[in-house]
Amino acid sequence: MILLRLCKTEWSTLFSSMRKPKTSPSMTESKRILKESPSGVTTGSPFHRSGKIPLYHQLASWLEQKLRSGEYSDGAKIPGDTQLATELGVSIITVRAAMKVLIGKHLIARYPGKGTFVLENNSVRARAVWGLGSIEDLIAIGFRSSIKLLDMGHVIAPPWVAAKFSQPERKKIFWCQTLRLSNGEPFVITDVYLPTNIGEAIKKINLYKTLKKKRLVSTIVEETCGIFIADIHQTMGAELAKSQTAKILKVPEGTPLLTVERYYFTSDGTSVQVGRSSHRVDHYKYGINLKRVISG
Repeated sequence: MILLRLCKTEWSTLFSSMRKPKTSPSMTESKRILKESPSGVTTGSPFHRSGKIPLYHQLASWLEQKLRSGEYSDGAKIPGDTQLATELGVSIITVRAAMKVLIGKHLIARYPGKGTFVLENNSVRARAVWGLGSIEDLIAIGFRSSIKLLDMGHVIAPPWVAAKFSQPERKKIFWCQTLRLSNGEPFVITDVYLPTNIGEAIKKINLYKTLKKKRLVSTIVEETCGIFIADIHQTMGAELAKSQTAKILKVPEGTPLLTVERYYFTSDGTSVQVGRSSHRVDHYKYGINLKRVISG
């Protein structure tokens, strides 16, 4: 175990210091170093435990920054979950969830009995993107806007939703409708569908209250059901605003809207959430980078 004094000047050298064996601190010393302040922030830690962004997402982003900066070379072994949890003052569950994020971005790989290693591929240092960006970008966007739960309940699953969940048509599933606002102005309305087992778990919590804190239904699903969303598939289209939608989004009826359908999957391919959003086009920008492939 490594003695790590969580001072601001030492966080930047955390990974390099881990490479050299040092005298292990006593349990008393570790607890003193990792003592939490009244504000909910571990002394010297970059993580905000009382913040709105889940701790494992904060940890994943922090570790990703360390990896992308080159503090660990390609193929290098990084500290184990227990060591990181102890030195960073977080739980092993938090570390493992953060590692799954990094694995999903192809930054690291785990080998049973050997450890966790930085992938030997310089291209992984380029930013991984999908649809609107990475899942972490999607979460960050969620926290830069406010959200309002309009309605929820059980509805008969539309055929395209039932197909994704491999459920019989005409079977009722959990549904909720949210409205996202930027500076008080509505810009996207979303219908979210959850399979029966997940819907039953979500029913047991106060979704109105929880959504105000977590900002994303997908984050609530992960934390409530103990699952990890690894992939999001997205399709885009267009439609004309119908009367009710136009009223909610505060646009004239018949206004063109951008539609976005998202399908959320765990790492084993299980579908855990389906969402369909209608965006005001004056509040939406989609960017994509194209690169020329030069053949040898």
